Amino acid sequence: MRFNRIRHKLLHKLYLRYNNDLDSKDLNAPRQTVSADKVGLTLLEIDSFLGNKKNDRELILSELYKNKEIEFFDLKAGKGCMINEDYGISAYSNKKYLNENYRILKNVVLFILPIIGLVIALINLNFKFNSFKKTKNTEIENLNSKVENIEKSIFEMKNKAELKTDSLNLK
Repeated sequence: MRFNRIRHKLLHKLYLRYNNDLDSKDLNAPRQTVSADKVGLTLLEIDSFLGNKKNDRELILSELYKNKEIEFFDLKAGKGCMINEDYGISAYSNKKYLNENYRILKNVVLFILPIIGLVIALINLNFKFNSFKKTKNTEIENLNSKVENIEKSIFEMKNKAELKTDSLNLK
């Protein structure tokens, strides 16, 4: 995924080189072949563009070559590549690799969002259950205290009634 942006930037650089060569030619003249040394980049130039990462260069260029978006050349100046006039320019203008990144990110987000939603729902459900449990416990405690108060008042009434009956029996 990280290489897709770099592929697009490389196609952009190759397209600019290709376009600069076309600007120097008469567009009304019959189409001529382009010169690889003018429109292409050598592997050393590509390495400097990528920050001297040869392993990354192979991964990036292999995908572009497989899709026929670049063509390799071998000149005295060195080996290199240039943009393919049909597939490469089309891939660059359609932002193929940027759209591929967007598609990958969209799929990841579509996968992760339901999981995050489920986790949030479970946490919310847990909080609701705990708050429900607390309210029920407080209600039970209130009822228990009321029962105790009623029992206490009943006990006191019994004691008073017994005292009255005892006091009546003594006379």
